[in-house]
Amino acid sequence: MITLNDFPVLDLQSTMFARATRKQPINDIRKKHRPHSITPNHNTLGMASIESAPRTPTAPDPTEHSLNADTSPFSGQPTIHIVTQDECFKHVYRRTKDRSTIYERPERLRFVNLGLAAALAWDSLYNSSPAHLLAPVNITEPLKYTASLVQTPLVTFSKTTRKIASHDPAFAQIHDQPNRPSSPEPSTSSDSQTQPDRFAPFRASNTYLDQLIGLCLQASELNLLGLSEVPQHLPQGDLYLSQGSEAAILGSIGACYTAIDSLLKAEPKNEAGQSPSRGEGGQRYKKAFVNVRPPGHHCTNSEPMGFCWVNNVLIGCMYSYLSYGIDRICIVDIDLHHGNGSQEIVWRINEQASIPSGSPGKRRLIISYSSLHDINSYPCEDGDPVKIKDASLNICVGNAINQFIQNLHLEDWHDELDFFERLYPKTWQAFEQHMSAFFRISDADPDRSLIFVSAGFDACEHESGDMSRYAKKLPTSFFHRFARDISRFSEAHCHGRLISVLEGGYSERALSGSSLSYMLGLMDRVGNDRGNVPAWEAGRLDRLLKLCKRPEPARRGRQSKGPEDADIDELAWLAETRRIFESVDGFGQAQNELKSATRREQKQRTLQQNLGLLDAPRPNHPLITNNPLLPRAHLPAASSPLTSEAESSILEADELPVLPATLPGQSIDSLFSNLQLGPEPKPSSPPPPLTTAVPSSHATQEQQPLPKVKLVWKAGGVFGPPQNASSDPPADNSDPVGEKK
Repeated sequence: MITLNDFPVLDLQSTMFARATRKQPINDIRKKHRPHSITPNHNTLGMASIESAPRTPTAPDPTEHSLNADTSPFSGQPTIHIVTQDECFKHVYRRTKDRSTIYERPERLRFVNLGLAAALAWDSLYNSSPAHLLAPVNITEPLKYTASLVQTPLVTFSKTTRKIASHDPAFAQIHDQPNRPSSPEPSTSSDSQTQPDRFAPFRASNTYLDQLIGLCLQASELNLLGLSEVPQHLPQGDLYLSQGSEAAILGSIGACYTAIDSLLKAEPKNEAGQSPSRGEGGQRYKKAFVNVRPPGHHCTNSEPMGFCWVNNVLIGCMYSYLSYGIDRICIVDIDLHHGNGSQEIVWRINEQASIPSGSPGKRRLIISYSSLHDINSYPCEDGDPVKIKDASLNICVGNAINQFIQNLHLEDWHDELDFFERLYPKTWQAFEQHMSAFFRISDADPDRSLIFVSAGFDACEHESGDMSRYAKKLPTSFFHRFARDISRFSEAHCHGRLISVLEGGYSERALSGSSLSYMLGLMDRVGNDRGNVPAWEAGRLDRLLKLCKRPEPARRGRQSKGPEDADIDELAWLAETRRIFESVDGFGQAQNELKSATRREQKQRTLQQNLGLLDAPRPNHPLITNNPLLPRAHLPAASSPLTSEAESSILEADELPVLPATLPGQSIDSLFSNLQLGPEPKPSSPPPPLTTAVPSSHATQEQQPLPKVKLVWKAGGVFGPPQNASSDPPADNSDPVGEKK
């Protein structure tokens, strides 16, 4: 029996690029079990693929090249740029210890990275496109630093530390007004007159970004006092902030800017005034995928909602306009939920199209917004007629109106054959006709045109039932077909320039499967193997997800299914996926940094309290919880039920091991070494005489041993012993449940 252990395994505990011991040489295994030639490829429906992939007599061995970092350049220049930002992992929920009801978690990004790594590994296995791990770098460089981690002939996978400034002009154009409550906030306690107004700076700020940064800075303090860090007029169940949210939000926009620059920044010229040939510099890509959180398409110009604090895609549109003169942009939103915030901002921008721009010869920005969504779900599920009308609006008119809005609703389908024969053709035709009409009516210039995709993956068939509780889903193969079609359309209208930004998607299978399918579509690669089985087949996804999870010992009498169920080609794919994924996964490091910062902050606060510089928190202060599991009638305005089960593959932030860090200067621990905490100890009294009688009850109590607590490390956390050790725990569904905004 051949297992994944027969393949090279990356051991990050010792070194990032160490070669692990294997039982048998990989080439010997593959030669012994190598299948015959590749059969013609078809999609999961038995239909001919859009463009047939080149046939190869045998599948290449992705492990033949070295596992060590390889800095040798390719002869050609990649055309797709994947950008990720580790700061996004720091947007965590800290309001209470219980995170079981929190659906939006930054660790979801790991499963997108896993799907993207699987796509690169698939391309390496079936298309002679080896992935090279570039030399590891120290991500402690100045702002705007971007490091390439993995490179293939088609794709560069990069990580950036770029964050926008607090005075960013594109941000100010999109979020041009501060948030103001529609009515005065109700009092929450009887002594409200004597309590300080902790959100006074929020109400006094004149810009939305200043408000947001201020909330992030005071989030930890409010949580320690038992208070919610989000103002009461905002939906408590939908939104949260922490001390790391500022870096996450500003970093997510910085990652979008990095992707835009890689597509639009002018290539450097040589001495003859010509652009350099491929491979000689001038990284200019055609497509980009930005893997960032929190999402953004529900956020309006001044009102956050639905997990969204800023509108990443619209800020990216404005940055493209201000920096590169891109004045015609199409946005296609494939999230399960209507992007009400994006549509509202697009409408406002287009209203100003008839106003002359301040720069001579520069046209006003005009944007088209198209959305495919479930009309039953958020933000329409409460039956608000205005929101329902907005999510059903279709208009494509120029002249004095200049509005280009399209809304398509998801429909029921029986199987993939029914979907692709009956629904997909009319859906794509509607998208194509609307975007073509927009480019024609708005007199678009391909040199100054661009397409954005709000790539939400929560409509995937593998999303949890409570997320898509109205059963309006898309087959995973939709994302592959759509990515190919939108790529082909972009070639005809904007020189192939296409930027995809992650929006929703919350279950492990939905995120990994959809991102795998979508990236293979962007790469224009066929997603089926020799046996006509897609890369995103459910069993394969389950085996793929095990690469992200901590191994668990098999229970007595129970055999766990794993990579042993895979054939030799799939084992090679999983091994290559793990090699790529572990080189780009920054979740552990980011969480350890955040954990260390939290502990330092708590020590600093304790020190200030003991020195009398800070009032101690009052334990009787009311805690604002706003449990999102309450019935809808008890929820705050603009909120919908959120439920979530703990995922077995995730380490909670409070359970992560903290790596030792050496900080410059005197540490907080050294201050504690000479500091007497608490009241001054009283002089010790002489010991009682030996004849002093001790009550028998006291003696018994003192001799009673402490209770034994057994700690079990299981699937990313420390848990106490089960209440019933003889009974098996409930099966782990791995997908949390809940409703996203």
